[in-house]
Amino acid sequence: DTLSPCAYTPQQISLHDVVDDYKHLVTAILMQHPGAELTIVGHSAGGLFAKLLGLKLASSPIKDRLKCLYT
Repeated sequence: DTLSPCAYTPQQISLHDVVDDYKHLVTAILMQHPGAELTIVGHSAGGLFAKLLGLKLASSPIKDRLKCLYT
């Protein structure tokens, strides 16, 4: 039965783990769309994630494609 629950052990995840996941996702998408530019938007707690992602991307090879950061 494919609808059976999977074995799952809860684990703690840090803010930086989430930001690293965002960075990998954004990098992969931009690799598929070479002409695309990036605008990051976040509000409230999402603003914190957006700001941390922007800081992380500022020192990455895709930094020139980050055009705007709204938090």
